[in-house]
Amino acid sequence: MTQNIYPFSTQHHPKLAEVGGKPQSLIRSTQAGLQVPGGLALSVAFFKPWTEHVKSTDEWKALLANPVKANCAQARVKDGRPSATPSLMWPGGISS
Repeated sequence: MTQNIYPFSTQHHPKLAEVGGKPQSLIRSTQAGLQVPGGLALSVAFFKPWTEHVKSTDEWKALLANPVKANCAQARVKDGRPSATPSLMWPGGISS
């Protein structure tokens, strides 16, 4: 079963491809009884809707077509100030 959120105290043994190396190590260390600050790992599956959304945007396609610093900055800066680009935010807003 794939989970989206793994507390470090989980008894589950997530695969490397599910959570990445550092979270997997923190989970294993907690399971081994080592002192690890409380925390959680967000799985790759957690980010899938967002990454699929981002990859479908015109900004992403433009960046891939010409991956230069100016295109990266263009997606982040409006009127000379950093701002969130609505099309690159989590689908439906941050709370989704």
